[in-house]
Amino acid sequence: MQIKAINEELLLQNAVIVDPFKDNIYEADILIGKGKIKNIEQKIDPKNVKICEDLRGSYIAPGFIDLHTHLREPGNEDEETIATGVKAALAGGFTKICCMPNTDPPIDTATAVEFVRQKAARADRCRVYVIDDCPGNLQRLCPPGFVVEDHDVVLYGLCDACNAVAGPA
Repeated sequence: MQIKAINEELLLQNAVIVDPFKDNIYEADILIGKGKIKNIEQKIDPKNVKICEDLRGSYIAPGFIDLHTHLREPGNEDEETIATGVKAALAGGFTKICCMPNTDPPIDTATAVEFVRQKAARADRCRVYVIDDCPGNLQRLCPPGFVVEDHDVVLYGLCDACNAVAGPA
């Protein structure tokens, strides 16, 4: 189901909610108003709500993270671009993706990282991170004073033959 911006309250009924923060899975209704969750309860009375959707059998969960994504851009845009990869990720429930650096040319310079940063900035509702291909590249790839934060495009890990391995930032 695709939901566009609406001015009315929206009631999602009978959804299976996956809450990893409380290690809980349960069925409930969700009331949304002005783009924010207003209420989650077992049963919410729909009498004053104009838009109701029965989601019986559907799951609602926080966005997933893909730690091993091949976006193919730059170099092989005929196979996939950052925009098409993001669209596919969002369709599958992924709101953060980490792209491998094995593009052609590889994402191994500050210019290449900035290219991904600019393309990813247009990727609505999905954060794109770059997995670094060489240990110790942090200083070389980033300008002085650059701070890696959650909202930035670049996540530094190690890529050993494109098998992501966690590494120090």
